[in-house]
Amino acid sequence: MHHKFSVMGRPCRRSRPLEQFDWAAGSGAPKAQIQELAHLTFVERAENVVLLGPSGVGKTHIALALADSCVPEKLSDNGVL
Repeated sequence: MHHKFSVMGRPCRRSRPLEQFDWAAGSGAPKAQIQELAHLTFVERAENVVLLGPSGVGKTHIALALADSCVPEKLSDNGVL
């Protein structure tokens, strides 16, 4: 399921599910940590997530996939997004 997101009134690009992330691309993203984030327990604990790295390693893909997964869980009702 894809939802329309906007940041500062501008539409964000369409997200892709985390399952489509290319782990073999050599981005160095810590797969175990990213998969743990997909459980969304950081939202329930009101914790922040910061994705750091050079351009082209998948930070936006991961961020949008996590945001998109919050919507079906109704987590966006808490003002998370």
